[in-house]
Amino acid sequence: NSLKHLQFPHVWRNTESPDPRFIEILDDYNQMVENRDATFCKKCNHNMHNGGCMETGRGGDWFALQEDTCSVCANNYCTTCKADDNHFGGVRLCLACQRRYCSNCSTMVECEDCDNMCCVGCTYQSQNHCASPECMRAFCNECRPYNTCQHCGKSWCNDCSIRLHLRCDMCNERCCAECSEKEGTNGVHSCDECIRNDTFDSLCQTCRLRK
Repeated sequence: NSLKHLQFPHVWRNTESPDPRFIEILDDYNQMVENRDATFCKKCNHNMHNGGCMETGRGGDWFALQEDTCSVCANNYCTTCKADDNHFGGVRLCLACQRRYCSNCSTMVECEDCDNMCCVGCTYQSQNHCASPECMRAFCNECRPYNTCQHCGKSWCNDCSIRLHLRCDMCNERCCAECSEKEGTNGVHSCDECIRNDTFDSLCQTCRLRK
């Protein structure tokens, strides 16, 4: 009865049809939490009425995560606590590692492309920073694939991607300008025929052959 926090694998949670046995585990855990003494907010001591139960609503980022519970310290924080001293109130979900954090355990960084939140540990991985040396923008894992070169793996923010990143207009293969120049015909280039027709499509080698 001393168990305070459970973190399930993302593959169990990210499914449209969860295994009924998994739902049973969530229900059993919630029953255990409800049978305990009252849960109080670590910050304001507010009675949270079964805080720490698992989210059982299917199909969302919150499914099978504990309500209002920090995944590091396992303390509970209510949703009515307001931010103070540059700390956010309650707990925030990092969309990269799928964990909830209180402000004492992790700083949260806002993705500058979509406004999602990521913990500082996930944000400052090299692949979550714009590859342009003149840019310091950070972005979340959900935004990274849209502006990532499929040859070298470098990623750019939306603003820098316009200048440094090429995309095939037919198949959406992505390639940075550096790799396109290095790989020659294997990169993404403007189609000569399209330029003559004033359409200026950019195509990868495979799509140029098809066209």
